Parts: sequence; structure tokens; C-alpha cells
Amino acid sequence: MSDADKIARARALFKSFQKRDARANEIIAVGGLVVPAIALEVGTFQGIVYRSAGSGEEFLHDFGTQKPKVYVRFDGGQMYIVGGAYRFTDRGFIG
Repeated sequence: MSDADKIARARALFKSFQKRDARANEIIAVGGLVVPAIALEVGTFQGIVYRSAGSGEEFLHDFGTQKPKVYVRFDGGQMYIVGGAYRFTDRGFIG
């Protein structure tokens, strides 16, 4: 899949969730990723609380029985969410 296709999909998902078009800097290319990264497991995500970039509404999502693991890069400078049984849809986090 090309970067242009990925951007188009990101814009479509943003619009279906936020009910508006993305503004500048709301769809970004995440740089500086190193694969594989050396990271340490620090636990599991029980849930996540976030505020919508669009409406400002606050959401709480419980990850259920298959929780993702939390890892931190070896230098403590980046957090990673790995695994779990969730997806992000026009309704937010599911699963």
C-alpha cells in the first residue's frame, strides 16, 4: 500500500470518527521509529482515557480480557502498546 493510500485511509477513519475533515498536523507520518526497538515490558494496559482531538469529548476504554502489553524503549524515551485484541474504528477503540 502506498503512502498516499495510507494517508487517504487515515483521513477517512479520522472523518468517520471525528465527523469532520482533519486539520493540518492531525494526520502525520510518525518518524524516528527503529525496528526492532530494544524495549522493556512494564505491564499491561487495563484501559485508556483520551480526549478527542475533534470534539474535546473524553473517552474511557477498558481493554477487556486480552489486554495489550506496555513496553518502554531502553532509554525511557518512548512507550509502545503491543498486542491485545482491539481495533480503532469510527466508534473509537473496540475490543
